[in-house]
Amino acid sequence: MNYPIPKSSSKAWLAHKAASPQNPSLIFDRFVQNWGYTQGKDSEAKKKAWEEIVEVAQKADKNLLQQWNIRWEATVRAAGAETFTMKTGWRFMAGLGSKGSLEVGFAFHRYGFPILPGSSVKGIARAWGLCTVAESLAATSQLEKLDCVLAIDEEEKFNKEFAKVFSQPGDEAAKLAKNFRTIFGTPGCSGRGVFFDAIPQGHPQLELDVMNPHYSEYYQDKLGKNPPANWLSPVPIYFLTVAKDCEFTFAVGWRTLRAGNEVDELHLIAKEWLNAGLKNLGAGAKTSAGYGYFMDPEEAKLNKALPSKDQVISIVSLSACGNPTGVDPDEAAADQIIAEIQHLKTTAVAGSIRNFYQKWQNTNISPAQKRRVAEAIITKVKEAGREKQSLDKDWYKDLRLYLEEN
Repeated sequence: MNYPIPKSSSKAWLAHKAASPQNPSLIFDRFVQNWGYTQGKDSEAKKKAWEEIVEVAQKADKNLLQQWNIRWEATVRAAGAETFTMKTGWRFMAGLGSKGSLEVGFAFHRYGFPILPGSSVKGIARAWGLCTVAESLAATSQLEKLDCVLAIDEEEKFNKEFAKVFSQPGDEAAKLAKNFRTIFGTPGCSGRGVFFDAIPQGHPQLELDVMNPHYSEYYQDKLGKNPPANWLSPVPIYFLTVAKDCEFTFAVGWRTLRAGNEVDELHLIAKEWLNAGLKNLGAGAKTSAGYGYFMDPEEAKLNKALPSKDQVISIVSLSACGNPTGVDPDEAAADQIIAEIQHLKTTAVAGSIRNFYQKWQNTNISPAQKRRVAEAIITKVKEAGREKQSLDKDWYKDLRLYLEEN
């Protein structure tokens, strides 16, 4: 086997290869087999290189991870941060676009464990905060313009531009915009919110995944000579992912230790925006394909207890034979959505509840079960004290009209 390192280093690595523990980060960056050299002789060389990393990851130092968690916890607590844990709802990947010997990257901490960098964590919270402000302004189609206005450094200039672009924004929207600027800052002024790296709480399981584009020659052809034809051969692209149900710890700190209700409220908002962003926007690459979404540990347990999509499909197919399971697939689907709504914290309703309306719209279930979900959404809105703010929203009107007609 060939490695892109000096012969003496390769010899040392081969002698150490069977030992335990290992550092997947070091091996990924320096010792992965030279697939480029061997691929002419072995078409599976690149896949074998990735499998080698997965195998090594199983030998990562669990004691080191435990000590790292202890130090990380002490650091964030010293910074006055609030911590919380979330589990991967399915596969998750970070650092896919970074370069490496295998062409596709992965975000390893130098200790050898996957990590979600603090810059990415802040970006997720900021993206959800921006959506929340836009929704309060009924300006979800003007996210780019809103982002530019919120980034204005001078307070007086910001106030004028904000009032000009979003006429009569209302007290709640104006307050949310001010909170956004305080938490995340502007190009000329740092925000008060501090977002730390998210680290795995327990030993994470890594899994190999693959993209299989069938028309790579067509996509890469700048001259337009190659059509997307059936005779083109697929070129598998392998990449690493963190498996489902891996628990990560997140922390949101604050730049001032001054006590006060306003500071506490803004700190809580920053944390809730991050929590909602992880659930609804996802983290890392390929979120549009379902990767990178997180769940509260309680929701993850509930998700395991409820029927999976595959199980629901199985139940539907069995229903044609008299449904021997006795389980109503529509009721099971509604139960899952209602459980998620009930687990939603009241402080996150403003930014998250509309997503459940979209689920309600897109889920194909019976009218009786659809009514149950609609009632659960409205109940949660009232529970959060946001009915008055929601009365003029199109989605809320749609729900009320549905309940009146059904």
